[in-house]
Amino acid sequence: MADWRLNTQMSRHFTGEGDLIKLLEKLKMVARLQKIEDVVILVPLYLEGEALTIYQQMRDEDKGDLASVEQRLKLAFAESPLEALGKLASLRWTGESVDVFAAEIKRLAGLAGYVGRSLNMTVKLYLVNGFPEEISANMQRITEINTMKVDDLLVHARVLVKNVKDQIMAAAVSGNTCTRPHLNDERQAEWNV
Repeated sequence: MADWRLNTQMSRHFTGEGDLIKLLEKLKMVARLQKIEDVVILVPLYLEGEALTIYQQMRDEDKGDLASVEQRLKLAFAESPLEALGKLASLRWTGESVDVFAAEIKRLAGLAGYVGRSLNMTVKLYLVNGFPEEISANMQRITEINTMKVDDLLVHARVLVKNVKDQIMAAAVSGNTCTRPHLNDERQAEWNV
């Protein structure tokens, strides 16, 4: 085992509220960076409240198995595949960065049970269709869209989003009106000039 020091006060503890999947991914990433082979020893350090209670009620042999701990915590606190699919179906871009939007699509698709190639295709489909009509239509015109990787599609999406923002800014400066994508109230202020 590597020599490491961990300050659990620097990270939020999981109580049952929030994103369990992100916490587990973060723990695995920290363990990998610190060369900690047994990730499961980190889990109880970041649990409080209901989450810690669930962990404490597990059998000792299951507490030592990361897959068992993950499965039990996901069963108690993660979105079900149906919940994730429902959120995915209604997910629309609201002005956040393209990468954040794509990450949320990927997270929900993964929770809904998509893996491997079907996960990548699902991310591409929902990414293209989750944007406002102008951006979505331009993305659908990309000839190699069916064979391109998600990262390559993100490059196209970033350019299209920037172009739309530039058009809105140019219209505002010239005094013309410009149709803007539908944004929620939180993101609307970023588009106002």
